[in-house]
Amino acid sequence: MTRAIGAALLIIPMSLSGCSAASTTIPITAPPLPTATASAGQDCGTVSVRGPNPPSDPASLLAEDCFFAAYAACLPATLTLENHGVDVTSTTKFTIRRGSPCGVEGTTATLIVPRTRQTSSFTCARMTRRDGGLLLVACGDVGDIFVPAPRP
Repeated sequence: MTRAIGAALLIIPMSLSGCSAASTTIPITAPPLPTATASAGQDCGTVSVRGPNPPSDPASLLAEDCFFAAYAACLPATLTLENHGVDVTSTTKFTIRRGSPCGVEGTTATLIVPRTRQTSSFTCARMTRRDGGLLLVACGDVGDIFVPAPRP
C-alpha cells in the first residue's frame, strides 16, 4: 500500500460563458507521515497528559498514528510524552531505532518539586496498539509504558 506524503495541488479547468478558459488551484494537504529523509527522522509531535487522564488535545492521536506508522515501516522518528502531576513532571522522548528487528529506545527526564531531577534510559522490546493508544512493551526497568489515545 502506498500513501501520498505532503501536500498536493488540484488544478480544475473551468469554462466560463463568454470568457476564455481559466483554471482554479485548490491546495490539498495531507497529515504528515514519517519519512527517512533526515538522519534524525520525523518528529511526530508531543502527547501531553495530566496524571492518569488521557490527553485532551485531538492532535495527540495524529502524533501517535505518525509514530506507529514509522515503527511499522521501521523509519526513524520521535514522539514525546509529557506527564504533568501535582509535584512531578516527566518528559519521555521515544526514538525508533532502525535494525532487525526495529526497536524503540527512550529517555525520561523527571522533575520532582522543588529541585530533584532524575534521568533514565531504556530500550523497549516492541510496540503495539492498545485501546486506541500505544503500548510499549518490556521497556527495561520501567516495564510497559502506555501512551493513551485522546478522549473522544
